[in-house]
Amino acid sequence: MDMENEISYPGKRGKVEIARAYGAMSKAEVFEELIRVVLHQNVKLKEMPKQGADLNYEERSRKRSIMKLVYEDKRGWQFTVRAGLGGDTFSVFYRKPGKSWHSVRAVPWFNTEAEAETALIEYAQKHKMREVKADA
Repeated sequence: MDMENEISYPGKRGKVEIARAYGAMSKAEVFEELIRVVLHQNVKLKEMPKQGADLNYEERSRKRSIMKLVYEDKRGWQFTVRAGLGGDTFSVFYRKPGKSWHSVRAVPWFNTEAEAETALIEYAQKHKMREVKADA
């Protein structure tokens, strides 16, 4: 990628590219446009209904207040939803037995814990995991 001519953002739904038109836009203007496009893309993604989402959110919320969802795969690795470093974004994390938590790179970050929990459920179903009692 030639930084003088274009800036790209590798989004989940494909690559967003903004090309500089013959030097008519400054780098700052290109970055502003890139941010605008990415924010617009994120707004569209939030508005789209999730396929396979659990519609019984209230029941899941009640269960979450008692116990966090934790899944385990055939290898004994555990998967759950955790907050990121800032505490305002959430994703699916995994840990090997006796090890620390790491983010699952194949799963995006979400603004709410409920969205990340839906992604966890979908991920667990796809990988044929079983739900286990939380000890995290």
